[in-house]
Amino acid sequence: MSRIAVVVPTRNRADLAAAAVRSVVDQGVPGVAVVVSDNSTDQRESERLERLCATLDPDAIRLVRPPEPMAMVAHWQWALDTALAQTGAGHVAFLTDRMIFKAGELEPVIRLCRAHPGDVLAYNHDAVLDDEQPVRVRQEPWSGRLFRVRSDHLLFLSSRAVIHASLPRMLNCLVPRAVLESVAGRFGTVFASVSPDFCFAYRCLATVPSTLYYDKAPLVHYALPRSHGASVVRGVDSETRLDFVAQLGSAGMNFAAPVPEFQTIRNAILHEYAYVRAESGSDAFPEIDPRGYLAAIVEDLSQAESREMRARMLDVLSDNGWVGAPKKRYDAAMLAIRVMFRGWDVVRLGSRLATRLVPVGPRFATSAEALAHVQRSPRPPETGLEHVPALFSRPGATTEIVGPATSEPTPRVPAPG
Repeated sequence: MSRIAVVVPTRNRADLAAAAVRSVVDQGVPGVAVVVSDNSTDQRESERLERLCATLDPDAIRLVRPPEPMAMVAHWQWALDTALAQTGAGHVAFLTDRMIFKAGELEPVIRLCRAHPGDVLAYNHDAVLDDEQPVRVRQEPWSGRLFRVRSDHLLFLSSRAVIHASLPRMLNCLVPRAVLESVAGRFGTVFASVSPDFCFAYRCLATVPSTLYYDKAPLVHYALPRSHGASVVRGVDSETRLDFVAQLGSAGMNFAAPVPEFQTIRNAILHEYAYVRAESGSDAFPEIDPRGYLAAIVEDLSQAESREMRARMLDVLSDNGWVGAPKKRYDAAMLAIRVMFRGWDVVRLGSRLATRLVPVGPRFATSAEALAHVQRSPRPPETGLEHVPALFSRPGATTEIVGPATSEPTPRVPAPG
């Protein structure tokens, strides 16, 4: 039985890292080793993490530290290399310190991985939206089915700024050692650029013809106030975001994106797409469609809290030919509405491919209460597959239902388009 390593990279967040580790160790799944890589710059956080790890089973966990604090990308690479060397694992998953495995959900993932040992296995995650009060939860629709998704289809979706949950981002998948070695052999390293998760996703898709997607959310992520990505979405400069940007040095954010100045989450993702497209030289990567790209930027801006940032980005939109934004009186949300009625084929395609908006559930006073709700009150499964239209909506995508991961009958597949 191949050993599986779960790598938990962390930086100055001992409490969160310990919760992530416990979510794996407490499930007692045989053959799983947890490697906690402490990249902290705060000695007190390092000492606290060491104390917390000392309370857990020493046979199931290893605590490692790089020789000195590293930037995020370099740290992920170091942690991966260290985990592979120390555990001899045949598969690796990353579990960020703001994620936990739900109770009872790790074993089914491991079972699927061992049933398909040569494939990258991706999965979804729920969210605790604790960056505002009251705290809310977002529980993703799921069917429990296992899909085989062609890499060229996921690349096509990304080129249209449709970012699907099935993208194998390392923090949401189990990856065979052989695939990691193939990626490193082709690109020199597994991780690079700015965002190691999405950089890996596109390097992986450039390397393998298809991946598997388990249509369920065994993970839940939370602690959004301590997230760089959440800060980008909201358009605010949190302490975590400022630390992340400082690590980049002169390279800066989004340098490979069509318009680097856009400070939005999808621009950061499409930076990684463009970065890997350029370094791979592969025809499998379509050019980023400029109309879908700008529409995605407008949609991102509609979620920004900072009016100052949004005003700056609207000026950038206007400078880059967005005819709906010549004046600041247009709010980003209104621009998003204008996009949907311009009649562009690519935009209409993107709206059909995008996953439905997921309704936000009950409200809570604390993250702990919300996490407990997600654990004890799972969302029931969907009877159809209308919640994953992106996987089936392009003729020739040939997404395949490998088989039911549950005992329920295989549902009807929606027709393309």
